[in-house]
Amino acid sequence: MLLFGIHASAQKTADTSKKVNIDIVHTTLFQSITTDTGTINKFIGDVQLRQGETLLFADSVYMNTVTNNLEAFSHAHIL
Repeated sequence: MLLFGIHASAQKTADTSKKVNIDIVHTTLFQSITTDTGTINKFIGDVQLRQGETLLFADSVYMNTVTNNLEAFSHAHIL
């Protein structure tokens, strides 16, 4: 007798209806670049961002304002 078990789970999607503020604790340079697809905010040099109790440290961070994505570069740490 053979028994097969199948385990299926659905992924929950994130609730994006609520806006969450991100505080800029420190950055050496800020640049905002507007293109035909949207705006990219660049935080360059010893970047420190806070969202609630979470801290992000990096050498630079790019924020896409259309997709609400952050990319952290070089020495990135999340605490």
